[in-house]
Amino acid sequence: DSEQLVSIVLPTHNGARYLRESIESCLDQSYRNIELITVDDGSTDATPTLIQQYSDPRIVRLRHERNLGLPESLNSGLAAASGEYLTWTSDDNRYAPEAIQQMVRFLDAHSEIGMVYADYWLIDDDGKTIGTVAADPIETLIKRDCVGACFLYRRAVYAAIGDYNPAFRLAEDYEYWLRVTRQFILAPLNTPLYYYRQHRDSLTGSLGWFAQARVGERAKLELGWINADHYRRRLAFIDICEAFEHYGRHDLGNTRQCVQRGLRQDWSLLKNRGVLSIWLESIIGTSRRRALRRITARLSRKSYA
Repeated sequence: DSEQLVSIVLPTHNGARYLRESIESCLDQSYRNIELITVDDGSTDATPTLIQQYSDPRIVRLRHERNLGLPESLNSGLAAASGEYLTWTSDDNRYAPEAIQQMVRFLDAHSEIGMVYADYWLIDDDGKTIGTVAADPIETLIKRDCVGACFLYRRAVYAAIGDYNPAFRLAEDYEYWLRVTRQFILAPLNTPLYYYRQHRDSLTGSLGWFAQARVGERAKLELGWINADHYRRRLAFIDICEAFEHYGRHDLGNTRQCVQRGLRQDWSLLKNRGVLSIWLESIIGTSRRRALRRITARLSRKSYA
């Protein structure tokens, strides 16, 4: 195996619930030549105390006195990194013990590749495995973030690409990969090496996916991957997907808003019977609720007259 140092950046903000698992999965790697750079982004919970409990000399501790955000935390951590290989992880996820070793071996064996990314397991709040996500070919990047959460890249990539861009918050990693693939070869390693936790408190949990998707589309537009017409159609599609999500939650107000926002981008969506159906139901349902509230208010005023 390579003797090169691997730097793992671990940003966290009030992440004490799962942070110990994440830290220990880094320190317990079979590849021992690592440094773990924790970046406490203005936490107000037990996070600072928990980080201080570790005496492993491979840990580098950084702290922001106020919460700045994920891209800023990544940039702080990477600026302090000394490794020839770089990566970052989340405070609610964890590595398999052989993850770093296998990715280092892959890069050592393929000098032409600038970055490797791997399959990962999905886990729930309690750490139970609920699925597996495969690392698709890099050509899929134009459609979605196929890199995922487990990756390793050379210092040459960081030197050429620079910092994560706070203007693309929620999709800062996706925007970064779009920049990387312009100059370097990225390749999948189809072995699961990481445990990605799905829960409502994560940055992209619940309805956060839609906000993330919109930022991702803006990144593709600004980097020249798509044109303005494609961008509008993609935003419309995301709006309609969000509308159906709200509809499934019986939230007719937000259903109507999302459908109408999508139609402003692409009126041809009205040809879809499903879209037309939930739009009309959301309009009628919302109107009924308003009428009922008005009637209730009038009756209430009369009862006190």
